[in-house]
Amino acid sequence: MNKPEIRKRMREKRNCLSQYEIITKSNKIFQKIEELDFFSSVRDILIYVNYKSEVHTCEFIKRCILLEKNVFVPKIYEKTTMQFIQIKQMKDLAKGTYGILEPIQDTPIWNVADSSTTSASKTLIILPALALDTQFNRVGYGGGYYDKYLSLHHDIIKIAVGFDFQVINEIKFIEEKDEKVDIIVTEQRVLLQGGNDGFYKSDWTEGKRSFQADGEA
Repeated sequence: MNKPEIRKRMREKRNCLSQYEIITKSNKIFQKIEELDFFSSVRDILIYVNYKSEVHTCEFIKRCILLEKNVFVPKIYEKTTMQFIQIKQMKDLAKGTYGILEPIQDTPIWNVADSSTTSASKTLIILPALALDTQFNRVGYGGGYYDKYLSLHHDIIKIAVGFDFQVINEIKFIEEKDEKVDIIVTEQRVLLQGGNDGFYKSDWTEGKRSFQADGEA
């Protein structure tokens, strides 16, 4: 299947889920993320706001704010540029581009110059996906916003979330501009790629790189 076919198929399968299934599976996904060893040291979290049948993020956003993480949500400008704006509460959001909740304000913008890659302060981005594969490729919605953003910020820890059926063996027709992710989390499993320049080796022992299912290594 090419990318348009994959997008169509995954949308259809995802739209068949009940609201209860979406919420239950989403809660399991974010519980797994919180259980990742490095999560407690993450300072800045860049995260999308769910739309329709996507993995729901709103409760996790509230949770991160309670944990005193700095939470940044994407905002689209003129349908060409994406920036992440910090929010302090869900009331800081309103419907924006494409009908998706976005920050009302335009500041403060997440800036790599304000962050650090020390073990005490990492930046994590939670990515939406229509499809993922075991080579850590991601198919988004076709706008290219995240690929463009990540090409400018290589040190961010990239976690793609999806329901388990969205992970397939191989996505063909991957382009050079398509950014791989570091971690894939579904309601059933966690796949860890093994790190990049944004990770510290102590976070990525051989055991932690292995496939995990239902919380078991």
